[in-house]
Amino acid sequence: MPRSKGRREKPRPRPSAAKSTSAASGVFLNIRGKEHFEEAVLDSDLPVIVDFWAPWCVPCRMMAPVFEQVAGNWVGRVRFAKLDTEAVPSVAQAFHVASIPTLLVLYQGEVVDVNVGVTAATSLNSMAQRVYDRHLGLGFFDRLKRSLGFGKSGQATR
Repeated sequence: MPRSKGRREKPRPRPSAAKSTSAASGVFLNIRGKEHFEEAVLDSDLPVIVDFWAPWCVPCRMMAPVFEQVAGNWVGRVRFAKLDTEAVPSVAQAFHVASIPTLLVLYQGEVVDVNVGVTAATSLNSMAQRVYDRHLGLGFFDRLKRSLGFGKSGQATR
C-alpha cells in the first residue's frame, strides 16, 4: 500500500524490543519456570523484587527501563527478577497476580510488599531500601536517624 505524501507512519514496536540484554549481564534474572522461581526467589539469601509482566503489556514495557535502572543500583544487595506471566502462569496464579505489571517484594520466601501498576523509579528504590533495611535488621528508629542525617554516634552528619 503506497504511503500518502507528507504522512509518516509510526514504526511499530517489535515484541523483541521488550526483551532486555540486562538479564544476561546479571542485573536481573529472567525466571524460566516454577522450579527456577523456587530456587532463585523463594530460596534466595537476598531479598527479591519480582516484576510480573507480559510481552503484550504496554505499561509493562514502559516500566522495563525503570526496573532495569533500579536493579542496576542494587546489585549484590537486593535481587531483581522478571517473570513472564504468559510463559510461567502457574507462579502468577499461585501469588494471585490479576493485573500486570505487578511487583512483589519477597524476603525469606514471604511477600512483604506489593505494587500493582507502573511504578516510578523513586518508589521502586524505596521498596528496595525498605526490604534491604529489613534484611540488615534495621528498625524504624535506625531508618529515621538515617533519613534525618544522624550517624551512628548520634551526631548530625549534614
